[in-house]
Amino acid sequence: MGIRTFMKLFSVVMIALLMTGCDEDILDNIGDREPNSVSGGTANAPAKMSLELRNMIVKNSFYNYYKYAGKEGETLKLESILDFAILSTQRTACLEDGETFIAVYDSKMNSLDWIRTCTKNLSVTFPVDGTYIFQIKYPGNKGYFNADSHKP
Repeated sequence: MGIRTFMKLFSVVMIALLMTGCDEDILDNIGDREPNSVSGGTANAPAKMSLELRNMIVKNSFYNYYKYAGKEGETLKLESILDFAILSTQRTACLEDGETFIAVYDSKMNSLDWIRTCTKNLSVTFPVDGTYIFQIKYPGNKGYFNADSHKP
């Protein structure tokens, strides 16, 4: 076996070993960032929700926090476009256990339990001016959501 053949074989083996150490979630998120989109943030640093661009949803809901400055009487509508359909068993579990696919908090991260959905869509009319934080959490699913505002 010549040195060139040995080096090629060695390189292939090393690449294969490196690839086996990659986490599937890391590989799933490669390429999720689209040029006309906004990536989410964390609870401590939520991303600003866009009304013009797609707001990305990744499988790990830890990175699906978005903030929005709502005005009293304003209605915000979210429409999620997901890679996989929401199964009836997922919807039933959501309704039964009190969890929600979109969790909404005030600026101090106090849960606003009266704003909830077990579907792909959410519509909320803000009771007062303030910053609202949205956590998007569709179990094992990813995609994006569009946001639309109707001010009084």
